Amino acid sequence: KHYGEGIINQYSIKLISEVDKKYNTTNLKRMHQFYLLIEKGAPLAHQLSWSQYQEIIVLKDYNEINYYINLCMNNSISRDELKSRIITKEYELV
Repeated sequence: KHYGEGIINQYSIKLISEVDKKYNTTNLKRMHQFYLLIEKGAPLAHQLSWSQYQEIIVLKDYNEINYYINLCMNNSISRDELKSRIITKEYELV
């Protein structure tokens, strides 16, 4: 286990029982990753959906993150198209 993982699990159990099942451990981890992304200074694009952000927040390189955010905003691509472009490492080819 990683440091703090137990805390996320505890909060997940509490939130699921008090609020909604969408606060499962996986979603809480994604929310934390999203927070860390924004904290690093990534632009918060209101045009992106949560599902698009879920694909982007796992990336480590800030420039790569910005590339895919801009790609989504400028080309109105779907989550599936974004996922495909990330898998094929489009950023590295540019």
